[in-house]
Amino acid sequence: MSAPAWSASCGNGPGGFEAWKQAFIANSSRYGLKERVVRQALQNVGYSRKVVRLDRNQKSIKLSFEQFHAKRVNNAMIKRGQKLGN
Repeated sequence: MSAPAWSASCGNGPGGFEAWKQAFIANSSRYGLKERVVRQALQNVGYSRKVVRLDRNQKSIKLSFEQFHAKRVNNAMIKRGQKLGN
């Protein structure tokens, strides 16, 4: 499933967020992520209306995750993230 589809599946309110989070954790290995790392990273994460509102109202960035990744993410960032995850 693409990133926009994943984010859309949590809905527009807090009701679907926990189910989305558990599904994301369960599917983490499909994306090359260690389930234990993802579970730990998301353990204290909750739905924030403010964050969702700000995210959905960005005027300067109207890219999908894939487009953003292609334009902004480089190998140095990926390697640093991998080091932090181990």
